[in-house]
Amino acid sequence: MPRSSAAKTSSEGRLCPKNSVIPLARRLSAMAVATVVGIGTPFRGSGRGLIGSYSLGVPRPAGPIRFYFRLIRSAYLARLTRVDDLRRVRYFLAVAEHQHFGRAADALHITQPALSQQVKALERELGVELLTRSGRSFVLTPAGVALRAGAQQLLDAAAELAREVRARASGTRGELKVAFTRSGSDSDISQRIRAFRKEFPDITVSTITGWTSWNLDLLESGEIDVAFVRGNIAYPRIHTHLIGMQEAAVVVSREHPLAGRATVENADIIDEPIVLWSRHTGPEFYDELVTHIWGDRTPNLVAEESDAEQVLDSVSTGTGISVLDRKRATRIAHENICVIPFRSNPPRISIRLAWLGEAETPALAQFLAWWRRASD
Repeated sequence: MPRSSAAKTSSEGRLCPKNSVIPLARRLSAMAVATVVGIGTPFRGSGRGLIGSYSLGVPRPAGPIRFYFRLIRSAYLARLTRVDDLRRVRYFLAVAEHQHFGRAADALHITQPALSQQVKALERELGVELLTRSGRSFVLTPAGVALRAGAQQLLDAAAELAREVRARASGTRGELKVAFTRSGSDSDISQRIRAFRKEFPDITVSTITGWTSWNLDLLESGEIDVAFVRGNIAYPRIHTHLIGMQEAAVVVSREHPLAGRATVENADIIDEPIVLWSRHTGPEFYDELVTHIWGDRTPNLVAEESDAEQVLDSVSTGTGISVLDRKRATRIAHENICVIPFRSNPPRISIRLAWLGEAETPALAQFLAWWRRASD
């Protein structure tokens, strides 16, 4: 059915007047933010305002806005789409609660004539009579009773929505999708993520683990917000921040002639058969390591494995030796594996935070700032 149609079908199958349930909820959500946050007039769509970037093109309100679907069962309240802001609703609620214009005006810190005018303006906007006046007294009409029943929920939801908007704009609430590098759990990264979650409990952090190249692909496609990667990354759209260095070491089987050595030099392994992981999983890290040890020479590569565990399996059976992150290799090494550090100038692999510069959200900005503070 076209959006311009004069009638829409409700979730219960009945036809509702134009500008009814869902459009009203959208407009009220925008109106609530505009009024309570202080942006000014109601707005729709997306852009920039006093609270930063915003987007109100939500397909169906949820959470604190969900009550609109119950509230608008009243045909009278469907006309709230024409209310300019929530102030008059608040004024009416004060009158209904105090049952007296004078006491309500005192509570609101405005004059009684001004209050009376605002209530009348609300009635004009809704196209209904909310009060039946008789001299100085009044009684609520059925429409007034209906508005009073839902008005506090409306105001509470507006306040909650404003808090949500401010929290998301400040980066204290939101969602973050984080990708670890395969060796990230061997540093203090996991511990720091737990500390961040504790300090910012309203930011939901979900994590996955993958190779550097895969993590970078996810970043560029917008499927994650931030990734931990290894190596000096040089992608035009991706920003990085160095968070640590990991030292590499040689791994050999216990039957290998180097197994009894306390340390090794590059020259000790330069002609050895080498087992490495596939370059495509992290070309920057791979190339840095190969250049550091072999320079312009090509390593005697005899096998490529899918991950460090498979590399160690291959090394333990005598296929060749390898060079891996020392800390990770020590943690997962088999009984038949020796991990030997370099005597001097060991290869060091950088660990970096990576994110898309144009995709920086308030929650991500909070995370990056927190990480930099923690690193200082």
